[in-house]
Formats: sequence, structure tokens, C-alpha cells
Amino acid sequence: MHELPTPLTDAIALGKWPTGRRLPGSLLVKAAPFMSTMDFELLTLGEIQGSVQSQVADLETLASFAKSTVGACTFHVYLGRNANGPDDLPWLDVEQAVVLGGGADVGDDTWIALDYRLSSREPRVVISDFLHFGPEGRRTAPSHIDWVELARGVPELLGMIEGHAAAPHAKAPSEPGDNTDIVRPSVLRRILSALKRHWVRE
Repeated sequence: MHELPTPLTDAIALGKWPTGRRLPGSLLVKAAPFMSTMDFELLTLGEIQGSVQSQVADLETLASFAKSTVGACTFHVYLGRNANGPDDLPWLDVEQAVVLGGGADVGDDTWIALDYRLSSREPRVVISDFLHFGPEGRRTAPSHIDWVELARGVPELLGMIEGHAAAPHAKAPSEPGDNTDIVRPSVLRRILSALKRHWVRE
């Protein structure tokens, strides 16, 4: 596991790294125009470090693609040395990457990752592009994805999502079997009063 950049760990510690909710892709369109109609999610610290399984995006999936020729050429990923193309963008070395997030919907095939190939201390942020713009701005579905630079580093990425820091979680609606409300004294008094009236009638 690569050492995470200090700006990232600081942002997570200070609650400035919004996780657990969808973020509009429009936040990223300046560097990634193809995100204009997509939402994305950022991973928690545990998911980034791999100690918690992510349902959004993970490094293991990219590594599995890199182990087959078809997967490597489709997703432009490799492990350590690229036998199918250049050792730089639009390819990604999975051994030199850490996943930060991805598309919010199943089938988006979008990953946001740190790319340590140019710097071990200040890795750039890259994103996978599976939707290219064709003639007259129409989207086309290519036979592969390209990895493109999203930000020169974590501070630039944080600037893109500034103002979308995680809000305090609201109380979740009561689930079946959740008796939080009926233990309030006023409710208990009404229940006991009704039971006493029933017993008197009996």
C-alpha cells in the first residue's frame, strides 16, 4: 500500500472528504467533460486502504483485468510493466495506483485513482474515460477506456469538490421492530392507562 498524501489524510480527518453519498459529475467536467451526465462517489479511508470492501470501485478489480490480455487492453491497465502499450497515460499501472472513488452507478466503469508513477509524494489524480466524444459532440462507446489526468494532485481535486464536505448524518427512519419511539415516558403512560382500564372492565 502506497503512503497516502498528507492533504488527503488531513481532509478525511477534518471531514472535508465527502463519502457515502453521490456527488455530481459536473464538479469534475473542467478536466473530465465526459462526467457531465454522471455522478460519482469517493471512498472512505478504510476502503481506500483496502481494509473495508468497497461497493463503488476497488483496486482488485483493476488488477484482475490487468492479468488477462483482453482485460488489460480493454481497460488499459497493467502490472509493473506494460507489454501492450506505453508505461504512461492513457494506461495505468495498477501496482502504482490507489483507488479513491468511482462512478456512483453499476456499470459506469469509472475509477478515480492516485497515480504514483511520476511522484511517490505528490501523485497525480487520474480518471478512467469510457465515454468519448465523437462527431458533433455525440458520445461513442469505444472498445477500451483511456486514463486521463483529472488533477495534478490531491489539493487540486479537493478544490474541485470544495463545499461538498460530508454533512452530519440525519437520523435514519425507524425500521420495523425499532421501538425507539414507544419507550418515551408519555407513550408508556398512555399504554399503562389503557391496560388499567381494560383490567378494570374484566
